[in-house]
Amino acid sequence: MYHRQIFYTFEYSHKHKDSIKVLNVLCIFAVINQNERYIKPKNKREMRKILTAVAAFILMSPAGYAQGVFKHWAIGAEVSTSGIGLDIATSVTSLIQLRAGFDVMPGLKYSNAVNLETIEGYNIDMVEQYLPLYNTLMNRNLTVDDVKKVDIEGKLTMSDVKFLVDVYPFVLSNFHITAGVFIGPEKVVEAYNTGASKEVMQDVYLWNTYCERLGYESYQIGVPIGNRFIKPDANGQASAELRVNGVKPYLGIGFGRAVPRHKRFGLMLEAGCKFWGKPKIYEHDTEVTTEELQGKDNGWMERFHKWKVYPHVSIRLCGKIL
Repeated sequence: MYHRQIFYTFEYSHKHKDSIKVLNVLCIFAVINQNERYIKPKNKREMRKILTAVAAFILMSPAGYAQGVFKHWAIGAEVSTSGIGLDIATSVTSLIQLRAGFDVMPGLKYSNAVNLETIEGYNIDMVEQYLPLYNTLMNRNLTVDDVKKVDIEGKLTMSDVKFLVDVYPFVLSNFHITAGVFIGPEKVVEAYNTGASKEVMQDVYLWNTYCERLGYESYQIGVPIGNRFIKPDANGQASAELRVNGVKPYLGIGFGRAVPRHKRFGLMLEAGCKFWGKPKIYEHDTEVTTEELQGKDNGWMERFHKWKVYPHVSIRLCGKIL
């Protein structure tokens, strides 16, 4: 008799896709309670079989996955502090959804003219007295005004693929907790000199070589970062970059569903953090130490060096495709 009642309960739950798991649990225990004399276990093995059957019923009930395992899919477009992104999402249960996609930061750039300095922090005008001899020896026509400033451009280079799990702890709510991982290149910011400044920096490279040969290293010229002194290479390139971990765990909260439940289109808001580790600054593939980051910039580079998380705030539009 109890088998028939369980069957009716299971059939009812399939016809009512919006029934909640709690209702199914109550139904099954009511059936067991009413028919205790039929299913009372005689030993531990029978008890385990009954408990297994109850667990299987609960997991199979449509309230556990009202939308069906991998039955419904959606695509989403996102704008966030990590850039712009696309993803595809699916429902595992009514409480769990999965997302996979990518984020790319548009080529956001920032340009600025940076003062050049000597390695010992001398006034750049002090090198003027040595320029005539340098120009004669190197067959150049360098003036002190040429080496006072250089155009520097900074660019965000963040890009990641992402794999996320959205958990909805409340059946009737769109509030979700998201955990996952972002995977991408280690370099997220790069800075370099641009335009006509490359020709000037080639002269600066020759000047630095000239000073080194004559034992006047303190008069070498470069771009200061904290107490670090970035000198151009033979191609006239002075560059630095910020690197973080390539694999970045993520945790966030938000509202909205990756796969809309009752509508064709949906909106999703989310805020969280990427745990990208301790950022490292490199000059020509050489790491800049913490001590070198303390300097004339009032320590802001050192403070940034300690930021181990990156805020991820996003707004996502999605449409159901299945």
